[in-house]
Amino acid sequence: MVQEALDAYRICANTIDVFGETWIMQGLENLPVIASNPGIGLLERSRAFAGLPMVIIASGPSLSKNIEQLRRLKGRALLITFSHSLGALNRAGIDPDLVLALDPEDLRYHFDGYDTTRPEALLLGATIHPGVLRLPAKRIFTFAANSSLDGWIYKSLVDKEMVATGGSVACSALSLGVIWGCSPLIFVGLDLSYPDGRVYADGIADDQARIVQNGDLFYTEGWSTKYSEMATVGGATRTYNERLHTAKGYYGGTVPTSFSFGMYRRWIESAIKQHRLTVWNCTEGGAYLENAEHIKLEDAIERLPTCDAGIPARVSRASVEFDKPEAQRRMLCQIREMIRDMRKSASLAARCCELIPDANDGNLDAIDEIKSLSKDLKDGIDKVGFVILANQKNLWETSEVDGRDEHNKAAVDNWQLVIASAARMIPILERSAQELE
Repeated sequence: MVQEALDAYRICANTIDVFGETWIMQGLENLPVIASNPGIGLLERSRAFAGLPMVIIASGPSLSKNIEQLRRLKGRALLITFSHSLGALNRAGIDPDLVLALDPEDLRYHFDGYDTTRPEALLLGATIHPGVLRLPAKRIFTFAANSSLDGWIYKSLVDKEMVATGGSVACSALSLGVIWGCSPLIFVGLDLSYPDGRVYADGIADDQARIVQNGDLFYTEGWSTKYSEMATVGGATRTYNERLHTAKGYYGGTVPTSFSFGMYRRWIESAIKQHRLTVWNCTEGGAYLENAEHIKLEDAIERLPTCDAGIPARVSRASVEFDKPEAQRRMLCQIREMIRDMRKSASLAARCCELIPDANDGNLDAIDEIKSLSKDLKDGIDKVGFVILANQKNLWETSEVDGRDEHNKAAVDNWQLVIASAARMIPILERSAQELE
């Protein structure tokens, strides 16, 4: 358990190092759109889906087995899927009610050939790629997809719901079902494993991806060109080995899986137990989910109500409550405060840098002034904490100044990060303010 906790911590830290700056820069650019659309909290407050069955349509290989049966549930249950699953659903002629996307990469290729105005709403993470957030849609609801890491975006807004996640869009979907009071929660296509080496269901943009095993290690090949072109992936030729794990299978025995899949699975199992959820795993393949009932999808369909749940009307009624002008006004005030605080912080950091040569020569007045300015700088950065997140991988442990040049270098590096961040972020904030104005 300790080793798994340490591994999970390392993965989270590495994720912040890789995506921290991307999250922040995209979040700043997305502020006008976020202010112009309701937050996910509105669907909770309006109890739009309370008591409805919710079908979470994942992207695993087993989705191909029973995807055709999902059309029998249209209108009877809330159908929520991930952007990556759209290709398979589109090929089957099935429109989900809600489409969920939250990763910071440019996921627009997930929507290729799909009319994004067909679902009742897109549910999009606040730090998602700006191109995805600006796709045409019947409705958009946004949310803090990475909990407190992008919760700062909603500081001034009424709807600031943060959705708990275990690192996977499937975990986020389950959290939404809990928040909305849906029951039962039904998983389809949630393999969390690699049946026959496959990664995704047929019809998905990356359905040719396969794992290549080498002893107890594996890597993944066959990604689509657009997946490989994403900057954060590292290019089409990049391969790296992961340790192959095993998990209890849906039908018994074991199935091949990964550390990440195992982490997501345990998070889901824990959430089911903690919230005492009624969960049906209708994946019909892949990994077994503790605390869930494992049944065929056709049997689940027979157990659900046959009446029309009126989902389009439910979503429409909830979205009407959104006060767009007030949200835009609040966000504009927030942006102006952010610009002011960043300019002040950059000015303080620049003054500290100016004083460092004298401090290195042992000038006590310079050292004292730097210490005083550093306190003010810390207070200023606390108001724009996203600057720290954007620079997490580059931050030095110390910012103290004591007259020793080798010790002060770290402080100067941190101050220069503040100055550079302000130079990059303030123009984005000014464009966002202009768009809202």
